[in-house]
Formats: sequence, structure tokens, C-alpha cells
Amino acid sequence: MPRVEVSPGFLVVLGALFWLDEGVGLLPWGLLACFFHELGHVVAAAVCGGHVRSLSLTVVGAELRMDYDVPLRYGQDSLVALAGPGANLLFGLLALGLDWELAAVVSLTIGAFNLLPIPPLDGSRLVTAILPDRLYWSVMRYERVIMAVLMIALFTGILRFPLGGASDAIIGALDRMTFFLGGY
Repeated sequence: MPRVEVSPGFLVVLGALFWLDEGVGLLPWGLLACFFHELGHVVAAAVCGGHVRSLSLTVVGAELRMDYDVPLRYGQDSLVALAGPGANLLFGLLALGLDWELAAVVSLTIGAFNLLPIPPLDGSRLVTAILPDRLYWSVMRYERVIMAVLMIALFTGILRFPLGGASDAIIGALDRMTFFLGGY
């Protein structure tokens, strides 16, 4: 059975998000989108011979620690990293098909956000897969500081334009696709 850790910081952030939600419904859709995101990682890791050692819920989000029967081959780590955003894309498509626009926006935004090449996000795992070891460890040494700056940028709205634009572009493309497939 995997160990689950919930930090006080996570509970504070969750409470703040609940308070800021003001009945819009972002929080339940966000939690569901995060669940599918992490489930994508778990399924991909299981396909690669892995299992969950622990799940930590912290002020900066969820972090899965995995154990593998054998070390991952080249490309498998990237597959596991892409599985979370891929699950967000699938959930976003499903939500769009069910006319749950807010759920689609939230899921696609979470997926796009996690593709940023900033530690500890999934996009950084893709970039670090091609970095030399020495440079990789230099970047990872500052992982917590980078994440703190990223969270401040996210909560102050600095990232609203790039993430909102990416989310709008994805939703527009999916909307056109469902129109052509007879969904409207």
C-alpha cells in the first residue's frame, strides 16, 4: 500500500482555493483533473513495470514517487512524464464532448501548465532527459526555489496570458474538431 502524505501547506492552499472559488465550481473540476493527471502517470508507470511508493500532497501540488522492477529504458521516463498531460487531454476531450466547458478548460490548462519545462513539472522531465548529467543536477539543485517562484507567478496572474492562450487554442481546435466529427 503506498504511503500518502498531506502537508499543512496543501490544506492551506486547498482552503484558499475553496474560498476564492466563490461558487464557480473550479475547485471540484480542478481536483478531478488533477486526479486524472496523476492516474495517467500511475497507469504509464505500471505499464513500464512500476508501482507507487508514495504520494505527497504539498503546497506546490501532488508528487508521486515510483519504484520500478528494472530501471526505465530510454524513452520510458518520457512516456511516464507525458502520460499525466495526456490524461488531461483525454479528460478535456471527454468534458468537451459532454459540454462541460469549465471542466475542459481546467483540465487542459493543468495539462498545458505541467508541460512547462520547469522542475518539478512534467515538461522538465522531458527536457532533462536530453541534458548531460552535470547540467541536470545543477538544475535539480534549485527545484524547490524554481517551483516557489512559479507558484508566485501563477497566483499573481503573471502566467495567465501564456497558459490562458494555450488553453484557448486547444479548446478552439477541439471545438472545431467536434463540429467536423458531427458533435454539434
